[in-house]
Amino acid sequence: MFACDCRDGQASLLVVAREIGFAKAVFGFALPAVIGNIVGGTMIFTVLIWVQIRSDRIDTKIDEEFSHSRFRTK
Repeated sequence: MFACDCRDGQASLLVVAREIGFAKAVFGFALPAVIGNIVGGTMIFTVLIWVQIRSDRIDTKIDEEFSHSRFRTK
C-alpha cells in the first residue's frame, strides 16, 4: 500500500491516460514517495525519542543530585 499524495494521484492519472508506463509511475513517483516517507518518518521518530530520553536523563540527574544533597552532613 502506497502513501497517497498529489504526485501519486497525478501518476495514476497519467498511467490511466497512457501518458506514462506503469514502471515509470512506480519507480518515478510511488517508490521515491515511499522511501521519503520511511526515511523522514524514521528521522522524526528518532529525534522525538532522543529528546524524550535526554529529558528523562536530565530529570534523573537532578533527582539524584537533590537526594544526595539532602543527606549530606556539614
